[in-house]
Amino acid sequence: MPRPTSAEVEEQALDWFLRLGDNRAAADRTAFERWLAADARHRAAYDDLVATWQAPALRAASAGLRPPLRPPVHRPGKARQRLAIAGRMAAVLLVACLIWQAPRLLITWQADYATRAGEQERIALADGTQVTLNTGSAIAVEMTGGVRHVRLLAGEAFFDVAHDALHPFVVTGRRGEVRVTGTEFTVRLDEVGDRVVLREGHVAVHEIDGPDEATLEPGEAVTALAEGGLSPVTRADTDSALAWLGGRMEISDAPLAQAVAEIGRYRAAPVMLLRGGVRNVSGSFSLRDPDAALAALAGLSGLTVRHLPGGAVVLY
Repeated sequence: MPRPTSAEVEEQALDWFLRLGDNRAAADRTAFERWLAADARHRAAYDDLVATWQAPALRAASAGLRPPLRPPVHRPGKARQRLAIAGRMAAVLLVACLIWQAPRLLITWQADYATRAGEQERIALADGTQVTLNTGSAIAVEMTGGVRHVRLLAGEAFFDVAHDALHPFVVTGRRGEVRVTGTEFTVRLDEVGDRVVLREGHVAVHEIDGPDEATLEPGEAVTALAEGGLSPVTRADTDSALAWLGGRMEISDAPLAQAVAEIGRYRAAPVMLLRGGVRNVSGSFSLRDPDAALAALAGLSGLTVRHLPGGAVVLY
């Protein structure tokens, strides 16, 4: 058998680190001891990982995390390297925190209605329109002087618009604008653009900073693309696209990484997928219990779920 590379040894050490953190059975502990004894590099890699995890810089940046049970072995020659690694990890955590929080704070200040991760809210507007906000979503509303205007600031919203032929109802996203007089549709903002799916009625979708325009019939969808322009109008599975209104998520032959990211939208703490992201999965999952949905996905894909202190989840 070929001698494992340093990268492979480090990956094995990470795997054991996560497995032992789950307080597995004694059989796992015995297998771990055999792995340690098989190669001097194994113990060195594992001890370095534990020491890095326990380093003050990293613990200060992620105060909610507690160290693993196994204490680090004192290795003076590695101390400076560990501190540097921990410092880099701490910096990444702090920057990620700022990137995550700053836009959300700005959105919250602008919003009239907002939901946190895992929340959904149904809102009745002054004109009789019903708006349902999905997880991590926010809107700003203007309903004065005959104006019916909603800005979707983040996330996803379903609109059941009260009919008023004299006063069009306008929804503005980042890239696109939807104009209707009375209909049912959903708008979702993501990195691709502003996706509009129509369930009932007719809508006109305009590119905000360009000339493109599309008219949708029931069961059709279009996206105002982040790079500019509108996508082609396509048929949409409205039952699947709107399953979240009933507290479910429908996945049909989608990459595991995409499915995990979708479920991750309903959790306050992040989800990390370390391997297997390209395989495809299908299923119907309850959004009332995102962790159960993640466990089901892991089971379908032969992966292990590890819950870290502070709420983060790792699939590996």
